[in-house]
Amino acid sequence: MLRIKSIVFLLFTFILFTAFKPEDKYLRKAVRQSQKGNIKEAKSWYLKALEKNSENYQANLGLGLLMSEQLNNCPGALPYLEKAYKY
Repeated sequence: MLRIKSIVFLLFTFILFTAFKPEDKYLRKAVRQSQKGNIKEAKSWYLKALEKNSENYQANLGLGLLMSEQLNNCPGALPYLEKAYKY
């Protein structure tokens, strides 16, 4: 019985850790910093998320919108918004 519980626990732990993408925690931090008005800090977290997965839709969209709307850098935002649009 203990062996079955151990196997179920290990399986559950494996599923739990593989269900979350590594960049998700960076995205949550970016959104939180953006909501607080810490734009430079938010940009930094979006870039860290993109280091983990450069194809991430939410990171590309978030960074593109942040750059275009908050930093008034539309030319810099365009590559991120285009990449998000593709997905």
